[in-house]
Amino acid sequence: MSADFRQFAPCATVDPEAMFPNPKNRAGVVLAKRICEPCEFRSQCLDLALAPDTRSEFGVFGGLSEHERRALARQLGRRTRHSLAA
Repeated sequence: MSADFRQFAPCATVDPEAMFPNPKNRAGVVLAKRICEPCEFRSQCLDLALAPDTRSEFGVFGGLSEHERRALARQLGRRTRHSLAA
């Protein structure tokens, strides 16, 4: 998957630090998520952030915080294991 879309995303126009708020700074996380809201590339960004070879541990990607992405990855992992066992 090409990451070329990132140059056209709304986050490309803000200070990169805005997309990497301290997770304990709720206002910073909310601001980063608001930057993601209108983005037409949210699903590609999230896919890139969750992919094993490009996984992003920190920051807001695809409209999800690092905590939310970890929870989603766990949930997706359970689904994959269940579907393989069926």
